Amino acid sequence: MAKEASATLTLKTRLTAATCNLTRNGLTPVGIQVVPLPVVNPGEVTRAGAGEWLGDIVPLNLGVRCSVAPEAGVGMSLVITPLQTDTDHTGAAAIASTKSDGKAGPDLLIVNTDNSNTPVSFNPQLATDGQPCSNSGQGCVTLHATGGVSDWRLPLGVRVLIPAGDKRDDMLAPGTWQAAVTLNVAYQ
Repeated sequence: MAKEASATLTLKTRLTAATCNLTRNGLTPVGIQVVPLPVVNPGEVTRAGAGEWLGDIVPLNLGVRCSVAPEAGVGMSLVITPLQTDTDHTGAAAIASTKSDGKAGPDLLIVNTDNSNTPVSFNPQLATDGQPCSNSGQGCVTLHATGGVSDWRLPLGVRVLIPAGDKRDDMLAPGTWQAAVTLNVAYQ
């Protein structure tokens, strides 16, 4: 005798009139934005020991500008999509880079410059001034008003990371390297 089971699935969605764009240096970016990073000195990394090495932080000078602010109860998040994630780093979300010879370059971390340079996840919640984050640590970045009602500073930077893994020698070999990442604002 066959039996049957059923369940009711309730789907919820919300509509928002908000249209928010990322800005860089106060302007809406067009095309690919290049962020120059400091030169990595292999001798400096080697002298620091065999453990993980972190470079200086380069501010990304990002902001969020909304033509219409999100309605009450509509949250924003940042979606960080790296081209490569094949890293030796085992901690926070790291972005892989590739050298011109095809070997592994240094890893990169996106960090919250307002929160002790803590690395952020690939999908942090964005909270506006005075609004609490339901996530904490790597999962939250607080935006700061910059004058306009719907204009905020996004306190993020990028830093080079040389982990203590198998790819360390490739990362420290001379050469040029690059990484790519796409950033998008999403609504929750």
